[in-house]
Amino acid sequence: MASKFGFLVRTKDEEKWVGYCLQSIHDHFPDAEVAIVDNDSNDDTLSIARMFQPKIISIPRREYTPGISLNYGFDALDSEYICCISAHCEIDSISDLLEAHLGDQDCFGVIGRQRPIYKGKRIKPVNSWQNFARDSYIKNLQENRHTEDPFFHNAFSFIPKRMWEEESFCETVSGKEDRRWAKVMKDKGYFSIYDPQTVCDHHWTAGCATWKGMG
Repeated sequence: MASKFGFLVRTKDEEKWVGYCLQSIHDHFPDAEVAIVDNDSNDDTLSIARMFQPKIISIPRREYTPGISLNYGFDALDSEYICCISAHCEIDSISDLLEAHLGDQDCFGVIGRQRPIYKGKRIKPVNSWQNFARDSYIKNLQENRHTEDPFFHNAFSFIPKRMWEEESFCETVSGKEDRRWAKVMKDKGYFSIYDPQTVCDHHWTAGCATWKGMG
């Protein structure tokens, strides 16, 4: 019988944090299935990950796009709800309402709150980090509903697999595949929910695209 929750962790040279990420998943969801989608890591990422016995999918660097890695991971997981989580994020808390949110047939996903951690120090959120507030309001969300770039973020988001089966991620773009997908789902009449009680610590890593784009 499939687990209700599955976790999709995309990796590339994440030996410093991947163990903390996977341990936090098992602490909060001990029965969850986990898939690692790796992009030619050259360090000990996979040897560390194997201690947690996840499914491991390898994508050669020449074939990688964010959408391809997400689609491979979703396809490999049998769970009803799938969390996309960055390998350098640690889950801190999960809202009691998370499963109820995901069970709404018109909800295409739940965005968790991300707290930026710079070399161990919890820093003041600036720029796009301010989207992850302590209340249930996402900065500029109302405006984003009327633009081509609605806010959604796959460093820590939960998506019903039925929604991905209806609409998979674009495999040809090099970034913001999550926002493109959210735009399509919103145009279909679905909505997302921001749950500030579902929290992760998002650790800084050199060269990380998320940190480049989020201050």
